[in-house]
Amino acid sequence: MSAVKGLARRDVPVVVVGTGAAGLACALEMAPTPVVVLTKTPLPESGSSNLARGGIAAALAPGDSPERHAADTLSAGAGLSDGDQ
Repeated sequence: MSAVKGLARRDVPVVVVGTGAAGLACALEMAPTPVVVLTKTPLPESGSSNLARGGIAAALAPGDSPERHAADTLSAGAGLSDGDQ
């Protein structure tokens, strides 16, 4: 029996193909069911950091604004973000 990252095939009832917003939302919705998420590119080779993959952020909270959200994003980027782009 083949295994995927330590899980036997019979133990994985759901396979999600793609690590975009829809794929990750689907995987989260399946919790606590075990899910295998497949991506075409190994995480270290992708354009995103391992922590940022599939992230979507927006200014939605009361009192928040696009300007405050942008300032917070630049602050969290610790000098690695470019606010001019």
